[in-house]
Amino acid sequence: MNWMIDLILIFLFLFLLICLWAAVFDSNRFVTVTYDIEAPKLKKDCKIVFLSDLHNKCYGPENKKLVEAIQKESPDLILIGGDLLTAKAKNNKKKKKKDTSGHAIELLSALQGKYPIYYAYGNHEDRAGRRIDRYGDLWTKYLEAVKDYPITFLNNQHETLEEYGLSIYGYTMPWEYYKKFIPRVLPEEEMPMALGKAKEDTFNILLAHNPEFFPSFRKWNPDLTLAGHVHGGVMRLPFIGGVISPSFRIFPHYDGGVFQEEGKQMIISRGLGSHTIPIRIFNPGELVVLQLHSLAKNEKSL
Repeated sequence: MNWMIDLILIFLFLFLLICLWAAVFDSNRFVTVTYDIEAPKLKKDCKIVFLSDLHNKCYGPENKKLVEAIQKESPDLILIGGDLLTAKAKNNKKKKKKDTSGHAIELLSALQGKYPIYYAYGNHEDRAGRRIDRYGDLWTKYLEAVKDYPITFLNNQHETLEEYGLSIYGYTMPWEYYKKFIPRVLPEEEMPMALGKAKEDTFNILLAHNPEFFPSFRKWNPDLTLAGHVHGGVMRLPFIGGVISPSFRIFPHYDGGVFQEEGKQMIISRGLGSHTIPIRIFNPGELVVLQLHSLAKNEKSL
């Protein structure tokens, strides 16, 4: 019996060593993941880079590695799904203030002017702007730093790109739906109240940061929902998936990748950085690339 206990202890020790190695390795790298999507309502093909949950992470000086990976893809558009920065409460005046937005600003600076950028809010952008008492001038300085950049912020707003026949909606979810430990249901009327009715003659992309509420999002009738927030579940296990969400839900259903429900599709980025639990295990960051294929091109080839 003692040899079995010893064997179990050795196995656990080796597993912990592997997890430690993976945490160091995966917390400092990202992979590029590409999705091909049929988009019959588009007027022409469109290649999109989707960025989410950077949390002020830096891949190389001035985020050079990330910028080069984006440039290599040569996207038509860049969509941002929120949490590029991290909203941390302002420190005690005696302590040195930690920079929680500088690397995000560097990334936007490197990309602006090269690609159209559409930026929806995550919970960190939202609360930094609403809670000045807690986060100080973080959001004001962030907006000031990027005010001259040709970036379209979508705070419960949308933009239609006639050239592509594409509408991009940025949904900012009420703060109470981000609370930890408390399961909630997003009322069906919330989406039309925030965004109006989805357009019928364009391909509609919904940028909705928290994927937990996809059952409510899809009823609003987007053609594609893009989300993030869950960071891939922090740690990923074979055949199980993500282990824990930022809301401290164990084994979250919506953790990363593609989900199809009732004819609607959602793609969840596993994010590029981390925040609540500041590690990633068997779960590197993700740069998401979407290749949207229009029906028009397919008809011409027939």
